[in-house]
Amino acid sequence: MVRRSKPDPDIYLTAARLLEVKPEECIGLEDSRNGILSVHAAGMAGLLIPDLIQPDAQMIEAADAVLPDLGAVIGWLESHD
Repeated sequence: MVRRSKPDPDIYLTAARLLEVKPEECIGLEDSRNGILSVHAAGMAGLLIPDLIQPDAQMIEAADAVLPDLGAVIGWLESHD
């Protein structure tokens, strides 16, 4: 549980702490503006998989990659081994 919700990075930083990994070793998958801004603020790699709302410039800038669907995550991971 966290005090502040997305776009604050608390939820991602708490997850990293509980997993005992550094934020920069994590990847967040998001489909929303607040989500991708939260991942970015946490210092994690952020993969944006747009849902109903197309990403704006700020979302694209915050994301490490904009992928067409969840299936594309595997290819992204393989290319960033």
